[in-house]
Amino acid sequence: MQPRYRPRIGVRCPVVVTTGTQVGAGYIVDLTLPGCRIESPLAVQKAQPLHLEMFLPGLLSPLIVMLAVIRWTEGNRCGAEFIKMHKSQQRILQQFMVEHCSEVSTISVASHKLL
Repeated sequence: MQPRYRPRIGVRCPVVVTTGTQVGAGYIVDLTLPGCRIESPLAVQKAQPLHLEMFLPGLLSPLIVMLAVIRWTEGNRCGAEFIKMHKSQQRILQQFMVEHCSEVSTISVASHKLL
């Protein structure tokens, strides 16, 4: 496993995962600027593309990741990397991270460019 390169915060918030033909629910159990760890009974495979709707605490509407890719799987857990998000959603994620992890305040969303 590679060392952490971004601060990670522990959360437990609902997520809706769409994999093309399947829609499932689960929980985000930790979050970074470039991705998250998900617990879900939905069967996914490494390199599989996803659409995510994350219901982060304190936000009035879900945070949308238009494209994420599964990087690893282990039982009912998987790691997803965020590939494509609207700039407004990137800013919301950045602000959420700043509010929940003091180390993140020096990290720019631009340091991890999304499409």
